[in-house]
Amino acid sequence: MSHLLIALCVTTALYLALILGLLLAGRRTDAVALARFIPDCIVLIKRLLADPRVPRRHKLALGLLLADRPRPRLPARDRPGR
Repeated sequence: MSHLLIALCVTTALYLALILGLLLAGRRTDAVALARFIPDCIVLIKRLLADPRVPRRHKLALGLLLADRPRPRLPARDRPGR
């Protein structure tokens, strides 16, 4: 399996474990807020990119920020040329 897929599975499992932990601790409101956070962010980004009132340079900045996030980061000792 690719490293990206493994990282995605581990991150998703930790996210779900945190939500479950909040539920088991009796903090239902916090669990619901955390569960809705990621989907709400996705909707926000889609709407910002589709909104004609948002300047093009801001859409470009958002797109560059999103394109940079999924790249895995290597520790300095593992980078080529170091």
